[in-house]
Amino acid sequence: MASYNSLIIRCIRNVNVQAQDDTIHIIPRWNHISSDCQLMEYVVTYRHSDEWKAITAEQILHGGSLRGYIESLIDLLAVDEQPFEKIQFDFPCMPSILTTPANLSSIRDILIKATNVAQQSWPTEVQKKKKCSKPLNPDAEAFIPESFRSDERNNNESFRTPQRPSRSVAPPPVERRVPRHIFFDEEDGHVTRYFH
Repeated sequence: MASYNSLIIRCIRNVNVQAQDDTIHIIPRWNHISSDCQLMEYVVTYRHSDEWKAITAEQILHGGSLRGYIESLIDLLAVDEQPFEKIQFDFPCMPSILTTPANLSSIRDILIKATNVAQQSWPTEVQKKKKCSKPLNPDAEAFIPESFRSDERNNNESFRTPQRPSRSVAPPPVERRVPRHIFFDEEDGHVTRYFH
């Protein structure tokens, strides 16, 4: 399942036992060094699942070091003598891909390119907008334009909705004037048109 605001790499030992997966979560965050300086860093959380317990480690990467991390990870997974069964990459705002460690070397450039795309513009989670059930200021009068107010009921603050014309009403015909006589003066090069 894709996560839309983090990069998740799932190393699967057994496709039938999810508890044995090693997972890597990479999430960007702003490090506020001072009031004038912010630094983008990537928090890498590695969770190694063992027979007895899960071990979690965290690492902070900056800028281009994320690419180096992904490249090293691909190289290590490709040369493992006891390889994982499958490797799953969940890039933000992209569909999940599932591959085998043997294929990692051939798709290395594709994975690095997807990492660069994520780094250039990391997506953010969209929050659902809540409908406002109450007006922001309950004491405020509703604004009703003068053009909508009824002349007779101006004191009651009631207004009428503008009426749309019926669709059956055809627009007025357009009158086209066609000249009856056209004369061309060869000496002047002028054209004279007579409409009546």
